[in-house]
Amino acid sequence: MKEAYALGLNYAKNWNADAALVLMASVDNPNTDKDGFAGSRRYWNFEFAVPNTNNYYIITIHDGQMVNTTKTKGPNNIKELIYPEEVKIDSNKAVKMAQKDFGLTPGKGWAGGFHFTLNKIKNILTLTITGRDKSGFLSKISYNAETGELISAIHKIIKDGGIFKDFYRISSIDEHTAILGASISPNYSNDKTMVFWGYSDYMADNI
Repeated sequence: MKEAYALGLNYAKNWNADAALVLMASVDNPNTDKDGFAGSRRYWNFEFAVPNTNNYYIITIHDGQMVNTTKTKGPNNIKELIYPEEVKIDSNKAVKMAQKDFGLTPGKGWAGGFHFTLNKIKNILTLTITGRDKSGFLSKISYNAETGELISAIHKIIKDGGIFKDFYRISSIDEHTAILGASISPNYSNDKTMVFWGYSDYMADNI
C-alpha cells in the first residue's frame, strides 16, 4: 500500500505540488480474486486535495500506470489530510494482524481477495482490511495506521430473507402449497434473491 501511495502522490504532485491524500482504496481486479493476499493490490483509486481549497484530484492506477484522472470540486478546506510520514503500518502487516486477530479470509467474487482503504476518520488515520470471516460473512477490520491499535471489527451478518407474497412476509407455507417453478437472480453471486411461483392453495386455485 505504501508503494501505491507513493506512486499516486507523485502523480498528484504533478498536478499540484501541495496535493495531499484524502483517501485511497483498492478496487477489484476482474481477472482474479487473489489480489491482496500479501498486502499488495494491482488496482487503486486515490482522492487528493489541495489544502485550504476545494480542489480535488481523483486518480485510478492499474499495475503502476495512471489510467484515469478527474479534476473536481469537493468540501472546502478539508482538514483530514494524510501525509506519508504518518503511515507507520503498511497493508502487508495489517493483513497479517487481521488474520491473526480475527481469522480473516480472502473474499471470492465481488470484493475478491483482501481489500484495503486508508483515510482519516475523526482525525484518526485508519487502515481498513476487507475480507470474509470464518463463516464467510463480509468483514471489515480497522487499525490505527500510526500505532497499530485496533479500532473496530465489523462483521456483516445476513439477517434478511424469508418467504414473501406480494411484498409481504409470510411465516410459513401450508400443506396445500404447490411450487410450479423457480428462478434465481441473473446476478446470483451478489444477489441471492430467488423467485418461486405456484399455488398458495391448490385446493382453491389461488396462484
